[in-house]
Amino acid sequence: FLRAQAVSDLYAPGSQGSFAFLLDMNLLFEQFVTRLLEEALAGSGVAVRAQVRDRTIILEEPLLRPYAGIVPDILLESVDGLGRRRTPVDAKYKLYDESKLDPADVYQTFFYAYAYARDADREQDQVRAYILYPATAGKGGTRLLVRQDSGAISARIIAIPVDIAAALAAIRERRVAELPFTRMVAAG
Repeated sequence: FLRAQAVSDLYAPGSQGSFAFLLDMNLLFEQFVTRLLEEALAGSGVAVRAQVRDRTIILEEPLLRPYAGIVPDILLESVDGLGRRRTPVDAKYKLYDESKLDPADVYQTFFYAYAYARDADREQDQVRAYILYPATAGKGGTRLLVRQDSGAISARIIAIPVDIAAALAAIRERRVAELPFTRMVAAG
């Protein structure tokens, strides 16, 4: 489809028509990662919730009415002996295997981690959130520890590369649950 629509010679005389074909790669990557997680975590007791707006986190005082909604890309929900656990996952279509994480992405992900943490998770230093980004094989990701001034751990932000070529192969071979990033997030 795309090959037939290309301009064959940019410098040819005369008028040649062309069109722009644009994809929102942020949205496409987010949906791709969501689908991979849904497939990998099916039957595990972990629900994958995409784009759930939450107006219970940021409230206006003193009335405690909703002020703004937040919308994590993905929330992984499970239940254990301590109740419901919600782990935020943010999909970023950025080249984080070639550069440091953008501070705005760190702040956003920390906010999600802290907002969705249970008291039991805080007590056990288990407050965490994930950033998933496209990468090539052999990249290791980034692990950040957010500490309070007192030294207490507030949260962990774990940026995990998603090897797109390996993910596409895993889809073809029906072994998505074996992808390293899905195992890391599931173990969360």
